[in-house]
Amino acid sequence: MLAPPAWLTAVAAAAVFAFLDVLLCFVYGFLDGVFEDSPVSCYCHGSYSAAMEDDGVSDTLYARRSACRDALMRLVGKIVRRRGSPETDRCKGRSPRWSDCSCESCRAWQRRGSGHDDGQLHFVVNQPEKKDAAATQSEDAIFIHGFLSSSSFWAEAVFADASILNCRMFAVDLLGFGKSPKPANCMYRLKDHVDMIERSLIDPLNLTSFHLVSHSMGCIIALALAAKHPALVRSITLVAPPYFLPCKEKASQVALKRLAEKKLWPPLQFGSAVMSWYEHIGRTVCFLLCKKHLTWERLLKLLTGKR
Repeated sequence: MLAPPAWLTAVAAAAVFAFLDVLLCFVYGFLDGVFEDSPVSCYCHGSYSAAMEDDGVSDTLYARRSACRDALMRLVGKIVRRRGSPETDRCKGRSPRWSDCSCESCRAWQRRGSGHDDGQLHFVVNQPEKKDAAATQSEDAIFIHGFLSSSSFWAEAVFADASILNCRMFAVDLLGFGKSPKPANCMYRLKDHVDMIERSLIDPLNLTSFHLVSHSMGCIIALALAAKHPALVRSITLVAPPYFLPCKEKASQVALKRLAEKKLWPPLQFGSAVMSWYEHIGRTVCFLLCKKHLTWERLLKLLTGKR
């Protein structure tokens, strides 16, 4: 397949991304104002400061400026009557949002705790087979999944064939993934993920020595965990970790430019740009697909004869 001329793709990309800039923020800003008690503003028209960088929030979240979009969002703010306040919302740790699924499975974490401060991560344990008393004590390993994944990534692909190993394995659902807490008042920083693994696994189970196995985004969390607890980590395995050659630019900006450059061609590049620059895309997918996951599961079960 021949690629279209460069000038044509550049003009088309500018038009498409300008349209997305306005449409997504405008639509979700309006809907959040109508359906949410305390709407949470998206990052793309927020302000960034050095204090946030010190707090572990990437500056790339605030690099998506659009004068047209900002003007429309100010108009939306005047039209829609906003009820409550962000401070009240933070106290409630509200979730799920109107665009999220509210079935029993997706809200199970709320019965364990109202937020990431008092809740714990969900994890799956794979115990080694029982051996005689003279057998050596089993080792421990923590498995950390990547983006758009969960503990089932390891539980279904690895644990089934690892029962003979003398190793106790823990596959964790990271904060905001799977059956773990998804509090609306959390920034989902690297520190938040590391703290929750400590609070949910390392401290309560008294893990004094363990291996780390991680995939993709989980590799970053595994490295941070190993750096914080070098005396506890026996080994670390990184599967498909994000990697960039060293340069003078900030790593966050390098990642955004190389992985998410605003291009329409090739199609995979366009998909990366959309997913990286527009946080509302995730909510759109959630609204169209995830919120109806029970329906999709029933249909798939009918088509495949199994879950």
